[in-house]
Amino acid sequence: MNRLFAFLLSIMLAAFGFGQQTPGLTVGQADYRYGGAGKIIAKPSTFPGITQPVTIYKTPDGFATDLNPSKNKNALGSATVGAGIYYVGPSGTSGGTGYANSPLTIDAALAKSDVVEIRFLSGEYRRTSASTVVNKSVNLIAAERGVKWTAWNTDLTWTLLSGNVYQVMRSTVQIVADGVSGVVDQFGRKAVYKYMGTTSGTVVGPGQWATDGTYVWVWPADNRVMTGTDTNIRLGINAGGTCLNIQGGVNVYAEGIDFEGGGSTTGNGRAMVQVSSTAGGNPTFTAVNCSAAYSADNGFGSTGGSWITLVNCVAQLNTDDGFGYHYSATYSAIPTVLEIGCRSFNNGFDYQTTIQSVDDNRNGFTIHDGIDVVRVNCLASGSYGPNYADTGTGSSSWNVNCTSRAARGPTRGYGFHALDSASVNTDSCTSFHNLLGQFRAEGSATITDSNSVAFGTNLWDNNSGAGTIAASVVAPISMRGSFDDQQRVLPIAVETSVAQSYTLNGGTRQITATGGALVVVSGSTTSTTVLLPANPVLNQRFAIVNPATVAWTLSGNGFNIDGSSTQTMTAGIGRTVVWTGTEWRSPTLTLAQLLANANTFSAVNIFSTTTVFGGTAQLQGAFRPRIQAFSGAGTIVSANGFQVEKTGAGAYTLVLPASPSSGDVYRLFDGYGDAGTGNLSVSSAGTAINGTAAGGGAVVAVNTNYGQCWITYDGTKWILSR
Repeated sequence: MNRLFAFLLSIMLAAFGFGQQTPGLTVGQADYRYGGAGKIIAKPSTFPGITQPVTIYKTPDGFATDLNPSKNKNALGSATVGAGIYYVGPSGTSGGTGYANSPLTIDAALAKSDVVEIRFLSGEYRRTSASTVVNKSVNLIAAERGVKWTAWNTDLTWTLLSGNVYQVMRSTVQIVADGVSGVVDQFGRKAVYKYMGTTSGTVVGPGQWATDGTYVWVWPADNRVMTGTDTNIRLGINAGGTCLNIQGGVNVYAEGIDFEGGGSTTGNGRAMVQVSSTAGGNPTFTAVNCSAAYSADNGFGSTGGSWITLVNCVAQLNTDDGFGYHYSATYSAIPTVLEIGCRSFNNGFDYQTTIQSVDDNRNGFTIHDGIDVVRVNCLASGSYGPNYADTGTGSSSWNVNCTSRAARGPTRGYGFHALDSASVNTDSCTSFHNLLGQFRAEGSATITDSNSVAFGTNLWDNNSGAGTIAASVVAPISMRGSFDDQQRVLPIAVETSVAQSYTLNGGTRQITATGGALVVVSGSTTSTTVLLPANPVLNQRFAIVNPATVAWTLSGNGFNIDGSSTQTMTAGIGRTVVWTGTEWRSPTLTLAQLLANANTFSAVNIFSTTTVFGGTAQLQGAFRPRIQAFSGAGTIVSANGFQVEKTGAGAYTLVLPASPSSGDVYRLFDGYGDAGTGNLSVSSAGTAINGTAAGGGAVVAVNTNYGQCWITYDGTKWILSR
């Protein structure tokens, strides 16, 4: 009976559309239209060229997709271990059976005519040929953790030349890296040595190397003895040294493999993991949980191809780009790229670590030549150039919840950089602390944004008129969260709507938003005027954030701002303005208001938006008192603010500033809580205090536990009020 009831119930649910998987959504993730947690994000109209390759939906936890990359695997069919499925191992042989207890080499497994899947045992697979070319459809699967496929040169025998400099005979070296425990960085990554020149004499310190094309000279970073074979020194070879070179009309799926120490500066093998179109066709490639590091050129890249899908892949410490894609002009092949949850760290070098010339156009993520890319939940940090750089006629990117931090190129240190005629779409992205700017469009390129976050220098930069940034009616700036030292975005804490963001250009800018929002004005060009709305409404309010490095003018646009038609916005100092019905007012406190409030410490409302508690101004989160803390005797520094705190036990005296200015005011507060017995006193060598002559001794200021007082300089003397 129960089985019959369940059967009938399933038929009824199916008839009404329940119990069926909605197309485009992962099993177990309900469509938001039926009460689930995901709101589907539509492809932007400004993202041309391709059918949306994946459904993107917004959930309370962020953004997710319906992508199931395992569907891109080659079907095993009737293949079994030893017949179509083969194990390989670091100690594998060409004569192995292909079982786990008798593994093959990579080349031997690929040579099998029936190979469909290669399973990797843990360990390092060192360079056995200039490049491993894969021109058949195959799955490359890490069967165990710790699979590392490298193109480092085999270990060589070093001899001492002189001092601490060692030499070995080896040509075409591009990179020298050292994995000894004493020189790896805090993340356990190998140290990359600095290239010095073409003679042994140019190597003058630890962590340096040189080559004349025949010999390589190295000074170990830890000054260790290297005579003989040193397995920690690794040489990257420019000889078609790609680890994985996928060619022709094949489908390759890779999972759980770390690629390291390869790449080339020329040809179809430039990237560590390279996808190349040939006369045999255009390959498709999927990589899941893979990494590429220490390439002589790009980490993951292409010259052609059809579809390239990367999921949770990492590119770091590559000489050029982390993820970089080009078309194949020879075969008219323009790939489409999908990057989900990928991360790029410290790609491109700001000093000459290889024999290549160094420039600062080394990117975390980049497309060229009319390629389309969709990126979701990606992170780029520390590129020596833009973190995201999309360029080329017809190129288009759609970036959802992607983060850029600390791009460091001295001339191209931007977060999201659109060039030529590329179309860049950003949705809920974050760009911060990049050296030169956060979002930049050049030439005829466009950036179209929705709900992104930017803070730092030059938030939205259209290169003084070149390029287009369509962000004026969305929320380009909002303090949505914070960032920790592990390069992760922490959960959203506070979100503030943003009206507009400007870079100073010497002209006039108009605020058009309805209010209740941030306006961010940055840059270094003088003589810019920003106009407040011409038809304000009651209680309309703007919080103006001002990271500009020069002063500019805020205009009331026909109305007064605090009694004047304009106000000068000093560099770095923001302001909040509220429309009262007759003029714009700033909810600020005058010195007289502070002093009048000092004796009572009661709550005083200012314009119904600002409240003073205990004499300390709190202006809508825009102002905080500057604090000087003293755990013992010391001198109050005049330039450092107005709150002085006793943070140490016992009685001690603080010396007031020797050259105060009229109106200087300080609040003295017992933060330690023992001033009832351990009094806090003040003294002055040059000015009287409440009738005590200059240099006449200390005056007790705070003598109650957690007590407080105010001391003000009126131009001739200090006035102490409790």
